[in-house]
Amino acid sequence: MKILVPLDGSRLADGILAHVRRLTAEVAGAEVTLLQVLPAYLAADEIALMRDEADEHHAALARLLTHEGLTVRSRVDVAPDPAEHVVDTARDLGVDLIALSTHGRSGPSRWLRGSVAERVLRGATVPVYTANPQGLVMTDDAIVGWRRVLVPLDGSERATRVLPLAGRFALASDAEVVLLHIDEPEVPGVHPVPEVAAMKAQRRAEETLGQATEQLRRAGLERVRVLGRYGGDPAHEVLEAAREVSADLIAIASHGRTGLARWRFGSVAEKVLRAAEAPLLIVRAL
Repeated sequence: MKILVPLDGSRLADGILAHVRRLTAEVAGAEVTLLQVLPAYLAADEIALMRDEADEHHAALARLLTHEGLTVRSRVDVAPDPAEHVVDTARDLGVDLIALSTHGRSGPSRWLRGSVAERVLRGATVPVYTANPQGLVMTDDAIVGWRRVLVPLDGSERATRVLPLAGRFALASDAEVVLLHIDEPEVPGVHPVPEVAAMKAQRRAEETLGQATEQLRRAGLERVRVLGRYGGDPAHEVLEAAREVSADLIAIASHGRTGLARWRFGSVAEKVLRAAEAPLLIVRAL
């Protein structure tokens, strides 16, 4: 497995490395590339100073990661747009995964047009593993793996493209997989009988996600269950379901965007990312 890890020199960004260790715990020959993108608008002497600092910082991180048996490479590049450069570098290096942290919903470094992490996940053609400050927090034993993976699905073929990788991670950790389907109301508003709505949502979820359940079980996963929820805001329902089942990983397919629109409009995955208390594994469904 080849993983690209964008960093910016902050402790927050470095927090994703504990998750990288978890991602590679059972992978022989894993390779990690640490990438820092320096702003092209800076003066040459400023860039030189920041490059020296980044090189020193990466060397210290590399020593820790190589101790874990990982092959570590480092890049410090200069580019006008960090998000686009991360996407281009991932493609050029042929990585399997991008792993990075995000400042969340209100961090001072969040860009006016969306955080770097959100823009990366819209443009990346490889899966993205990311977490906001809440999702970065891990207990000492969490390095071993995940206990429960939540996979929101809408019944479409594109959404199921997250299943192979989510199943692979769950299988490596002997985790339970919870498949989530959200029954959205035909008209906005609260159902007059919530208990009936919940019962129908569960029945529809089991009918809709039967094939996905079988796919995971054929892959060797024994603990797979289906959860149905009712509501008009999919992102809110995903977050509530994650708390309900105590998910420590949310795996979701993002339909992505193309052209200029991909930098302007939010998706369910992005809304979940800003508030989730667990990291996200996002697979772009092309």
